[in-house]
Amino acid sequence: MVKNIIDLKNTIKNNNCNHIFFLTSPIVVYISKLIIEEFAIPKNRILVVPFRNTDTNYISNNIINPDYTLIDRVIKKYFLFSYQGYQLRKKIENLSEQFILYCDWDNREANELLNSKKCIGNAYIEEGQLSFHKFYAYEFKKNRISQWRRWVRWNNNVKNMPQDADIPLFREIFNDNAFAFFTITKKAFPYIEEGKKYIFNDFTIIKKTYKPKILGKKNIGIMCSPRRFKTNNWDKYIKDFINFLPNKSVIKLHPAYFSNQEYLDKFMDIFKDNNFKNLSICDNSIILEAEMLFEKKVLYGPMTSLNTYAPFLGSKFIDITIY
Repeated sequence: MVKNIIDLKNTIKNNNCNHIFFLTSPIVVYISKLIIEEFAIPKNRILVVPFRNTDTNYISNNIINPDYTLIDRVIKKYFLFSYQGYQLRKKIENLSEQFILYCDWDNREANELLNSKKCIGNAYIEEGQLSFHKFYAYEFKKNRISQWRRWVRWNNNVKNMPQDADIPLFREIFNDNAFAFFTITKKAFPYIEEGKKYIFNDFTIIKKTYKPKILGKKNIGIMCSPRRFKTNNWDKYIKDFINFLPNKSVIKLHPAYFSNQEYLDKFMDIFKDNNFKNLSICDNSIILEAEMLFEKKVLYGPMTSLNTYAPFLGSKFIDITIY
């Protein structure tokens, strides 16, 4: 088992282990790149699993796409487990003698991979606001009943959590078997023991390998998750958001829009009808945390992890209220 960074380095040297990256957002892609380069993980040992239609080209072309099926939705709804995760686990087991999982939290798909006998370690990657909450590591058990009870607690929290809430009552996010918590900020993972945190301070490799796409576009609007919106108020929220932005700004959408075509279409219809400022939309391959290494930006948006990343990377964040 991989229990620390030294074990990770030795495992990479032996070159008999695959490295599975769950890519859920641009900041996870950014930090995954830092991990791969810092520890010289061989390209042929990297497997990436995109969620929410996250662009993977900056990391690897060795992609395993999760299967989204009606069966998975039914099992998730009534039994709380992920059939998609089970299928994903089988694919990865068939391709691996052993593997290490890198993810942002123990979601249901990660849960299935952690149950695998071929999984010899897991690590967490900083991913926005979730990483800044005060979560202790929970005790992970390879026991279906224990895991089912955990998902019942999670499901109850989802049902009862207000739309505009930022801190979930469900606290079992990161398990205590993890050998590392990779981050670019000292503020992340505040209740995790310091010895398990690995903080990246040098972003030279990003500047060498990332190609900026919005140079000259200094004003960036950060569109919040659609879960913040009340069903009938999308028009109001989006109009208010547009009104806050300077002319010719670029809008970066929350990853949730790219994972749900209905949400994306609804946003774009309202946006097109109200775009009187010559605004444009970023594609989902753009990593703002990387763009800010090349040029200082001014970001406008409601509550988001970018209000931490922007000043940290030399840019400015202006908080606006739309919900």
